[in-house]
Order: sequence, then structure tokens, then C-alpha cells
Amino acid sequence: MTGLLNRRSLVRIGGMLWNGAPGPSAISAILLDIDHFKRFNDVHGHIEGDACIRAVSQCIRATVDDAAFVFRFGGEEILVHRTGESSSRCGWTS
Repeated sequence: MTGLLNRRSLVRIGGMLWNGAPGPSAISAILLDIDHFKRFNDVHGHIEGDACIRAVSQCIRATVDDAAFVFRFGGEEILVHRTGESSSRCGWTS
């Protein structure tokens, strides 16, 4: 629905990164959710809720570079994962 990777992909890719890493490597991650999504879904309906999740997903995917993996982690939760760079080199701040 979103075009993002799913949790099954997270397990597969995470295993490949974990088991295939030759040495210490920086890992950066962002876990986010859409605030008040349940209320949005209740007021506007599931079709608009799905459109909202798609729009947010597309925005996030367009914002990160090609080295990042973007997963739909839960209902409205999204995980951005990147290896090989510190968070400051990824352009992310805490």
C-alpha cells in the first residue's frame, strides 16, 4: 500500500546487515509515527487514512538518500535505517 519495505523485509535486511558486516559500522535509525492518526482515521475514514499513510511514506522516502532503508514498521509507524554513516553525516539530528 505504501511502497515501503515491510517488517518481514526488516528481518531479512537486518539479518544480512548484521551477519555480513566485516567490522564495526555506524547504524542510524529513526522510528516515527503519525500523531493523532487514529483520530484522523475515525473522522475521515479508512480510505483517507490510507491516503494519509501513503503521502507521509512518499514524503519520507523522497527525503532520505538511496542508502537508507525505509520500512512500514506498524500501522502508522515508520522506521528509517541507515548504516555506514554517523547520524550527523546522514544529515539527521536528534
